[in-house]
Amino acid sequence: MEVLLKDLMHQKSNAQPKLLLRRTESTVEKLLTNWMSICLYGFLRSVGQHLFFLVSALMQQIAKGPVDCVTGKALYTLSEDWLLWEAQNFSSLKLKVLFAVGSSGEVSEPLDVDALTCDTVEQLKEKILTSFKAKFGFPYYEKEGTFIPLQEVDASSEVIGEVTMLNTLTHYKDENFSGKYFHLINPDVDEDQSKNPERKKLKVKEVHLTKLLSTKVAVHSFVANLFRSIWGVSHGRPPPAIKYYFDFLDAQADSMKITDPDVLHIWKTNLPLRFWVNILKNPQFVFDLEKTPHLDGCLSVIAQAFMDSFSLSETQLGKGAPTNKLLYARDIPTFKQEVKSYYKLIRDLPPGQDADFKTFLREESKKHENEFCEAAALKELYKYVQQYFKELQIKEKLEQNGAPAELTEQLHHVKEAFDGLKSCSWN
Repeated sequence: MEVLLKDLMHQKSNAQPKLLLRRTESTVEKLLTNWMSICLYGFLRSVGQHLFFLVSALMQQIAKGPVDCVTGKALYTLSEDWLLWEAQNFSSLKLKVLFAVGSSGEVSEPLDVDALTCDTVEQLKEKILTSFKAKFGFPYYEKEGTFIPLQEVDASSEVIGEVTMLNTLTHYKDENFSGKYFHLINPDVDEDQSKNPERKKLKVKEVHLTKLLSTKVAVHSFVANLFRSIWGVSHGRPPPAIKYYFDFLDAQADSMKITDPDVLHIWKTNLPLRFWVNILKNPQFVFDLEKTPHLDGCLSVIAQAFMDSFSLSETQLGKGAPTNKLLYARDIPTFKQEVKSYYKLIRDLPPGQDADFKTFLREESKKHENEFCEAAALKELYKYVQQYFKELQIKEKLEQNGAPAELTEQLHHVKEAFDGLKSCSWN
């Protein structure tokens, strides 16, 4: 992979070093992304605690205020698109919920559940089940009975003689399920607002920005802890893969006589943009949880703040700036300084021993030795070889690149072997 990275850096097409490693089109860029993901798996376990706390805090903060059951918009959110701009009066309720235990009418100990007067029945059920799982560590399941909104046979079914006609959609007088339902937002009023985006934009930014800020303040400590766990150095030892990769980039910059410090900053920043942003926006990749569209909107705001923390450009924010930029405008300069200090700290650390790093790689390989299918990986590599086989088999091109003379023979041997396997068993 080192050789491929060096070749990529010295290609004539990469005349602008700042644009290097920004894409994932080449084989080595894809290898780098997957290699780093595997090497950072152990580090992800420690960072994952802070990510879980953040996601939990977001979900709890959203549930503290009214949430429209139909649209998913909430009074407490980080995303302008998911802000409940017209909330009705509500008050908090403290409920004690009892669960049936056994078949003799016994009940469980009371379960304390926080609810709102504006919650729908389904929202209340969801809060009860969430509280149950939080207290006992496992979900609650009803042993008997299921909820069926539409039944093929019910009291309204048409009876002809001794037979009963099964209900169809026509029977329910709603052929296209076009009936409208609403909870906290009148759909007609909401549609009228969408037809006047400037009016809505003004209303959100000047009147309801405080609601977004209140949510931001409530979860800010979790956001800061997560960010600092990512670009922090625990006990003076960064993850071995990061130290190795950053030292490699420093060495390449020296060999290419690149003196602009911004180039190295951009090269190293491609790592968090490749790996961490994907994790921040998709916690369901790490945890067993459901990412609702609303939660996705909030996480996108946080991921944007994370990316801005690595940016070298100074953004001037005016009245027309998007709210996701305004929310963290005061925090970004501090985060940027921490990122620069993080890069400097890793560079100033003494380089690791090759033997230690090879030991680390062997240990990581052993951890995942039963999780990957080598045959499938080889098949994908062969697809790439097959796509560019004509270019690869040109002898002059191979000789020009300094490839061994036997490479052509090996290349044809690989093609024949895979073609034989494809004709036998692979599609």
